[in-house]
Amino acid sequence: MLTGGAGITPAMSMLRYLYDMRATENEVIFIHSARTPDDIIFRDETLLMSKQSHTKVHYVCAQHAEPGMENGFLSKEILQRIVPDIHDSTILTCGPTPYMDAVKSMLNEIGVDMNNYHEESFGDPSKRFNPGGATPKTLDLGCSESTTKSDSPRFHEDNATSEIPDLAADTEDCTVRFSISNQTLTYSPQETLLQVATRAGIAVATNCQMGLCGTCKAKCTAGNVVMDTTEGLTDEDMSNGYVLTCVGRANGLIDLEL
Repeated sequence: MLTGGAGITPAMSMLRYLYDMRATENEVIFIHSARTPDDIIFRDETLLMSKQSHTKVHYVCAQHAEPGMENGFLSKEILQRIVPDIHDSTILTCGPTPYMDAVKSMLNEIGVDMNNYHEESFGDPSKRFNPGGATPKTLDLGCSESTTKSDSPRFHEDNATSEIPDLAADTEDCTVRFSISNQTLTYSPQETLLQVATRAGIAVATNCQMGLCGTCKAKCTAGNVVMDTTEGLTDEDMSNGYVLTCVGRANGLIDLEL
């Protein structure tokens, strides 16, 4: 099993089943890629499985890899070293689209029979909000600091039973200002920041659209954002003012670096 970021979620269902059934007829090699060790989802649970079952667990961290982990990004060299019999293996993959594209490219280079390859995606890309005519420059990761400093934004995470708060009746207060694109739009109470950006033709990198992968995060420099979940954000992201646009809704006037 090869997973990246939030793509570990469906794999965990299979790993738990195999663990609960004490399955021994198949050897399972699980390789998970994450930004840092702190970003590894289900780390304790997968390590426990590796100690008490036939599942072998490996982690690949782009940064700050700990002893026993692979440092950097998944490569064909890492795959062949960890799975020497990969040509005889069934390969199950889930993760962001760029991750799965990279995995397929590696497997093709190694000469793996792609009939043995199976993947689960985050849904039909054609149905995602990211607009085809969006401005490419808004995806520039170098644009990280706004030229205008403002008060630190406030964040709130909804739970499953809470409702989206009533927004200010004044239209001027129901406004998102996109500082990089130099656009200002009003929004309706149910709209996510991703949907508002889409209406403005602003390109936002996006994958799961469930608040899990963190791909769509953007920096909020002023205002109050309500998020359904903060699963896709690290503590550092939160302290630096980042929000998840796919599950975040503005509450009043906000400034967003997009």
